[in-house]
Amino acid sequence: MKSFKNSRLLSLLVIFVFLLGILMPAQTQAVGAKVHYVALGDSLAAGELARPADGVRTWVKGFSGIIADHFEKKGVLASYTNKFAMSGYTTQNVLDDIVSNKEVEGKKLQDTLKVANYVTVTAGANDVLQVAQIDIAKETVSIDPLKFGATNSKIQSNITSIIKEIQKLNPKAEIYISGYYNPFPYLSAAQLGQLEQMLNLLNGGIKTVSQANGATFVDMKGIFDASKETYLPNPRDIHPSLEGYQLLANHFISAYDSKIKFQFEDVPIGYTYFNEIKFLVENRVMTGVTSTQFGTKQSITRADTAQALYNILPFEKSIPANPGFSDVPESHPNYMAIAKLTQAGVFQKAEKFNPDAPLTRAQMAKVLTLSFQLKATTSSSFKDVKTGDWPKEFVDALFSAKITTGYTSDNTFRPNLTTNREQFALFLVRSANNVLATVK
Repeated sequence: MKSFKNSRLLSLLVIFVFLLGILMPAQTQAVGAKVHYVALGDSLAAGELARPADGVRTWVKGFSGIIADHFEKKGVLASYTNKFAMSGYTTQNVLDDIVSNKEVEGKKLQDTLKVANYVTVTAGANDVLQVAQIDIAKETVSIDPLKFGATNSKIQSNITSIIKEIQKLNPKAEIYISGYYNPFPYLSAAQLGQLEQMLNLLNGGIKTVSQANGATFVDMKGIFDASKETYLPNPRDIHPSLEGYQLLANHFISAYDSKIKFQFEDVPIGYTYFNEIKFLVENRVMTGVTSTQFGTKQSITRADTAQALYNILPFEKSIPANPGFSDVPESHPNYMAIAKLTQAGVFQKAEKFNPDAPLTRAQMAKVLTLSFQLKATTSSSFKDVKTGDWPKEFVDALFSAKITTGYTSDNTFRPNLTTNREQFALFLVRSANNVLATVK
């Protein structure tokens, strides 16, 4: 349990902020699972600012830094980097970096992506700019339609590969692919008309392949039209102002916040565990078994248990050692969660993890006790959990913390029964509430 002991205070603080969300009004965005954010792409992700009249190149936090600040203020940012984003990068550059496992400041990109659960990609504009004839002084932009067509096809192919490469490394990552705004709003009306057509084709292609491969497309078309002087102040520079970067960030944040919608048919308003399940789902701690079913009565699997705990608890940012389970390869969608929980001592090393096996109530008592460092201060009197039984200390811990009362009808805990998903949601929130109570 070294990993948790070293971050006990952090653990309590994170849970404290997490629990505040339960008490907030429904319209308030609550704090949820940790965000590991990686921004890939071109100068927009790197943060190149529109140059002033003297032409001095300036770098700011950009839209990705603003997004990171947003997560930080919500108390959910676990890690963030835009160090792999480079000015002038094309889709091919981004793809090559992932495949070659580029290293920056001692960190390799593939390792970074394995941890990331939020990835933004801004790439494609430079692909087009490379085949464009641009004369800013004369305010003309010319792009050969044949060259553009070939380039646009290559962009779509590369973005498809980028998404798939990220998904291979981390199937749980949420990937957001950016569309593009008009970088030349000061052109003549005739020039703008031609540019508009190509911009529509560029964004349409990016949107199509993004959605087809499970990524979220973030539409940026026309976002600066209301005030080009404010958002793109230098007619000779395609980069935004600070206000422009804020607007870009807002679109990414809105896309992220609106993605989760609570609409499970088996958890209607007024349902016994509605508040707990709704909170955990909307804050990406747990997910439904389908888009319309939470699976309230289904047994929760050991893999889903690990993922939910990983989503709540704070961990060091390092890549964990492979725990060596023969049935949990690194390509497994819950590999990172299982590896981290095993490293922390919540799960024990063995030949197999049995990720799809249901979690028993005895196992549930153990993993919650270890994860939240619960203490047994009272001995339970359940008829089916006796002194000497291995679950006894863990069941006593849950009983002492009033996380469970067992089955009062016959004074049993039923340790060998499986834990269903609604029960686990309830016990998870109660465990966190117990930790909050210890620091009040």
